[in-house]
Amino acid sequence: RHYDDPFGDSSAIPTGYVSAYARKHVKMVLTGDGGDEVLSGYTMYQGEKFTGRYQKLPGFVQKAIPAAVSVPAALLRGGLRYKMNRAIKVTRASSLDFESRLIAKIAWGNEALVKEIVAPVARDLVRIEDFVSELMRPCTYSDPFYRLMYYNLKNSLPNDMLVKVDRMSMAHSLETRVPFLDHRLIELMAGVHKDIKMEGYERKSVLRNTIGKRLPPDLLKAPKKGFGVPLREWFKGRDFEQKLDRLRSWDGPVDGSVLGRLIDETTTGRKDYGNLIWMLFVAERWLSPAE
Repeated sequence: RHYDDPFGDSSAIPTGYVSAYARKHVKMVLTGDGGDEVLSGYTMYQGEKFTGRYQKLPGFVQKAIPAAVSVPAALLRGGLRYKMNRAIKVTRASSLDFESRLIAKIAWGNEALVKEIVAPVARDLVRIEDFVSELMRPCTYSDPFYRLMYYNLKNSLPNDMLVKVDRMSMAHSLETRVPFLDHRLIELMAGVHKDIKMEGYERKSVLRNTIGKRLPPDLLKAPKKGFGVPLREWFKGRDFEQKLDRLRSWDGPVDGSVLGRLIDETTTGRKDYGNLIWMLFVAERWLSPAE
């Protein structure tokens, strides 16, 4: 209702609650939007920096590393196994072209899954590959790190992050200001090399090395806390049982059998397609006749 179109970012929900709470005490707040895009704060920047280095290795070495890492990963348990599996995923993704990796990020599934879930009749109407290709066409950078920055500043920041906060804050009559999007800061950071923005693989190095010196050590070292929603846990609960049944039978631009499989794998804990299912759930609700 507040977005005027099917907005699939589930973090809009906690953003709305935080906005409602803040409005009880103040009329205007500062937000951190733009900090991750301008200062390289997302984990995906670590992945793209790694990819830039990985792709300079000889081809036979690139092919051998994922297989070599997979052997010890199968013997591990808990956190170590998770980290090793993540390393395998990153190395395999690094062998793909930038657009394929980007599609996997924005569609919450690899390129093959995206093609599989779209119904045959709709596959050639609007192809995600065409959207990404057209968006990235003006980008002159070849380094994947800078190409990702271009994408985030041109698409995800203005069309997702800023829209999300603006609509939810204004729904509660709360004004917001975004200091990280001061044009002088953006222009300055646009000319800063990636190895200064990210020393090694440390995110937001510039911020840590400047104003970080004025912050308490515990705050500076605290892990990143986003506005994630436990979608998989929600979908496992009884409150969503009927909603998911309705989604399974949706006569929309998706392949029902593939969608049903993704729902089953998510609700049983075998896989986590929570974000993808949520986007389709929002689309189904939006496109269905008003009740």
